[in-house]
Amino acid sequence: MEIQRTIDLLTEFRKNTDSSKNRKYAENFIRILNELNSMQIDELESRRLNSELKLIQQNFEIESENVNVKSELKKFVKFLKSEFSMTTPWYYTYVGASIGLVITVFFGFISMVGGAVIGGLIGYFLDEKAKKEGRKLKTDLSEFYF
Repeated sequence: MEIQRTIDLLTEFRKNTDSSKNRKYAENFIRILNELNSMQIDELESRRLNSELKLIQQNFEIESENVNVKSELKKFVKFLKSEFSMTTPWYYTYVGASIGLVITVFFGFISMVGGAVIGGLIGYFLDEKAKKEGRKLKTDLSEFYF
């Protein structure tokens, strides 16, 4: 399975890199892959995931010395969001609070704090719904919310 190969590749990369940022992002990448490995994925989703992981492995092999793990992780998170409807922790809460703030600035119906709270609550319930449906990742990826 491509997930295990990618984990092995990232583990080896993490051991050999001098960059602390690349090491940190490689660890986050490995955590996400371990989460995906433990999830129930059907055959079609598994094929799509494997093809995406093969592309990532090729990028690591081609750019072996100059790999930007953050950009690869960002592409992979976007792939998970678009193809599998996965979300990162507190994604909808942050989006809801942001939208609540913007709405209060433009329309001024309620205070900015009230708009952020209402938007955050709506987002929280959407986060809980995603968690119940098994579409929520547990790994914190706060730099990839938008």
